[in-house]
Amino acid sequence: MAISTRKKNIIIAEWKTGEYSFNALAKKHKISRETVRKICKDIPQENAQIVEVGTVYESAKKLAKNGQEIKAIESVVKDRLKVHDISNTILSGIEKLTKGGKAQKVVTESIGEAGSSATIVEYDLQADDYKKLQEAVDKASLTLGVNPRFAPSINIQNNNENTQNNNTLKVEWID
Repeated sequence: MAISTRKKNIIIAEWKTGEYSFNALAKKHKISRETVRKICKDIPQENAQIVEVGTVYESAKKLAKNGQEIKAIESVVKDRLKVHDISNTILSGIEKLTKGGKAQKVVTESIGEAGSSATIVEYDLQADDYKKLQEAVDKASLTLGVNPRFAPSINIQNNNENTQNNNTLKVEWID
């Protein structure tokens, strides 16, 4: 018996949660364990961490004392997700722009008393354009938490041993 693509996708999605074994999925969908194994054998259970985080989030919300706290939490989470979505959209636009190497700008020309006319001019990106784009990427990486705001501090010690003038440089990363 052939399994529809829709059912395969459902089985794969459930497998990725990390919550189901081959046997459990076979029972749930009334198919053989071997069929489930063939469908899911090379697919990692990559969404298991998302399930864990979601469970912790929902449990923590329920521990909130009142409805206002829950609404405040949900509002802040929603706002942060908006920032992440906008930052990712900006990064996608920057990626397209840098790969193309060209940008456009509007140039207005005066036509005397009749007013002005606007023309779109395409030009190659210049060093200053790349610098501005890099700064935008850097800010987005901070916003998204990809890069830390401050580099980890470094503890450097310069030890002189006895009278032999052996200089030892000791570097330790402190998080």
